[in-house]
Amino acid sequence: MTVQGIAYRKDQKARAIVGIVQLEIKVERDGHISKIKVLSGDQEFIEDANSYIKSAQFPEMPNIPQLANAERKWDFEVLTLDEAFLDHLLLAEPQIGDVG
Repeated sequence: MTVQGIAYRKDQKARAIVGIVQLEIKVERDGHISKIKVLSGDQEFIEDANSYIKSAQFPEMPNIPQLANAERKWDFEVLTLDEAFLDHLLLAEPQIGDVG
């Protein structure tokens, strides 16, 4: 399985998507994640989603007066994908730039 984070909602389980977890994350000024809240999702994939998000790197917030009290909280959707199905798609469908 492959875990992929996407900052969108409304994805549904389908052939390649085997699990979906919606999280709310808080990113501190230095770029590290200080809070992860599970909003919803497939129980069996929550631990993987948390691990994926904890490994993410976010940029530091600029140290300017206009952002002195700013907070970064995001809803984040993490998908677990079926690698075998994705590999099949890559082999079965021509890629952009392929000639032949």
